Amino acid sequence: GNMTDPHPPSEIRHRFEAELDAIKRGAVSLGSLVLENAGRLTEALLESHLELAQQVIDADEAVDRAYIDLERRIFKVIALQQPVAGDLRFLISIIRVAHEVERSGDLVVNCAKGILRQQGFRLSHRLRGILARLCRAALDLFARGVDSVATLDPQAGPRLDQEDDTVDDLVGEFYTLLAVEAEG
Repeated sequence: GNMTDPHPPSEIRHRFEAELDAIKRGAVSLGSLVLENAGRLTEALLESHLELAQQVIDADEAVDRAYIDLERRIFKVIALQQPVAGDLRFLISIIRVAHEVERSGDLVVNCAKGILRQQGFRLSHRLRGILARLCRAALDLFARGVDSVATLDPQAGPRLDQEDDTVDDLVGEFYTLLAVEAEG
């Protein structure tokens, strides 16, 4: 007799699309975890809140787990589904994004460790002000980056690049003020 495929191509494609969507959501949720932790770090830094700095360090375990799960899932799809060029590009892009996001998470942790090593910071009013603006701008930028993964917005790159110039300018201002205060 004639064996018919129990899963017609349309159904297989549908399942594959659902898997790609789940992967994208995984990347967004990884970004959200890091963003949340960076928010905690900001408060820990500006308020010299040592307990919160420790929470930042502890929360990184969930970030690492989410990253490993996402990477595993992507490799599995690549190995088992042998995706075509467009889908493969998408998956490789998500791996690269996830890697950068996970690295950002590690930088957040390094900052928190620095706060604990110093037993917090006593900041002048001006220094605290610029640091608050810098943190706010960096968090905003990161949040928009996470959003652009959620919407797969192709215009986001150049726009975020420009916004990053603002963050760079604030970093410059911060170092200038730091030098002035160190002399005074």
